[in-house]
Amino acid sequence: MEAGLPHHRRRAEGATMPLGLLIAGSIAENKGVPLWFFVSGVVLLLLTLISALLILPQKADKAREETS
Repeated sequence: MEAGLPHHRRRAEGATMPLGLLIAGSIAENKGVPLWFFVSGVVLLLLTLISALLILPQKADKAREETS
C-alpha cells in the first residue's frame, strides 16, 4: 500500500493511524462497536458526498472547455 506513496505521505499516514485507532477504540469501548460503525459510516458517506459535489462540477467544466 505504501509503495506508491511519496516519502512525506508515508510518514503522515503512519502518524495518523494510531490517532484514529485511539479515537475509535475509546468510542467503541465507551459507547459500543455498533454505534461506532454507524457513526463512522455516516461520516464516510458525508465525506464522499461532499467530495463528489466539489469534484464533479470541476470535471464538467473541463469537459465543456475541451469540447468548445
